[in-house]
Amino acid sequence: MKCLGIQPFKKYSECQTMNLMNEVMRQPAGVVLFIFWVVFIQTLSVMFARSHREARWILAVWIGSCLALGWAYQTWGPEPGLGLIPLVLWLPLLILLWLARRSVNTMFAYGKWYWLVMITLGVFLALDGIYLIEEIILRLRG
Repeated sequence: MKCLGIQPFKKYSECQTMNLMNEVMRQPAGVVLFIFWVVFIQTLSVMFARSHREARWILAVWIGSCLALGWAYQTWGPEPGLGLIPLVLWLPLLILLWLARRSVNTMFAYGKWYWLVMITLGVFLALDGIYLIEEIILRLRG
């Protein structure tokens, strides 16, 4: 992908051991660091899940995303369409978080984390959308 510097997925073959983490690690350092940031910030939901409903939403979607991405990668291999999974799961989550934002007090750690999650998801979804659009255009051109 030219705009974001993301490397295209390798062609999948039956004899190739598929490993989503290997595909992630092939990306430019900035992309890898951002993906690790997304993993870190969403994993922190465990700290807040007991007392905050929205943190439970984040944790549930995070676990669902990990399971869905792992399954899809093992089923279809490294296809750009894998980017649809975060888009389909995280966009409704971001909308829910945005609607519930007024009840979050940013004076406390939970509120600061909550806004970091929203910003992170927003940036990720924007980049993912750009990537998917570029892939569609490249495939249509042939």
